[in-house]
Amino acid sequence: MNRNDRREFLQKMAAASGVVLFPLWTAGCPAETPKGPTTGPIKSGASMPVPKAKPGDWNAIEFNKKRGNSGAIPKEYLSAINAGGGEMAIGKHLPYIPQENAPDGHVVIAFGKRSAGYPQHPASSDHWFDWIHVAKSGSDKGMMSKFPAWPGTEEQRKQLYVVAGGYDISDIGMEKGKLTVYLAKLPDDVKGGDILRITGHCTKHGEYVNFDEYVY
Repeated sequence: MNRNDRREFLQKMAAASGVVLFPLWTAGCPAETPKGPTTGPIKSGASMPVPKAKPGDWNAIEFNKKRGNSGAIPKEYLSAINAGGGEMAIGKHLPYIPQENAPDGHVVIAFGKRSAGYPQHPASSDHWFDWIHVAKSGSDKGMMSKFPAWPGTEEQRKQLYVVAGGYDISDIGMEKGKLTVYLAKLPDDVKGGDILRITGHCTKHGEYVNFDEYVY
C-alpha cells in the first residue's frame, strides 16, 4: 500500500475514531488518564504548569526535567532523568511531529526523535502513551486523544495508529514497537505553519511536553 492509498484509507477509518474535543484539562496524577475537561492551564500531578505559548528560550530537556521533579514523572523514574545522561531518558519521551501522512483533522505524533539524537520510544502492551493532548501554542483550547491499548484490537489499530516508513498497520510490532506513530486529533483553530503544544502520557514514566511545527 503506497502512502496516498494509506492516507485515503486512514481518512475513512478516522471518522469512526470517537476522539473528543476538550478544553484544557486537569488530571489527578501522572499515573491516571484524565477523566474529563476543566478550564485553565494544563495541570497533572505536577506543581509546575505547562506554558500556554512556546517560550523564546524553550529547552524541552530542562523543562521536562524540572516538571518531572515537580510531580509529572513518577518517583521511580526520577533517578533516570536526574542521573548523568538523563537527557536520553527524557528525550525518548519527547513528542514530535514526524513526516508521515495523517487523515484530515489529525496530526501524527511520535516519541523520541532519532534525528535529534534521542532513542525512539518502544511500545508494548504495558508500556505505551495512553493519551496525547494537542493545542495551538498560545491557545486556551486543545484536543485530547486517548489510546486505551497497544497494539489493541485490529479495529483500534486502524483508527489510532500508523507505522512509520509506510509499513502496513499489521507491522506495528516491528522493532519493539518503536515505529508506532499515534493519530491525534487536531483542534479546529490549527493551520499549517502553526506551532503545536503537545503533551503525552507514558503509562510507566509520566507526562512529557514539547512544541513542534505543524507543517501540513
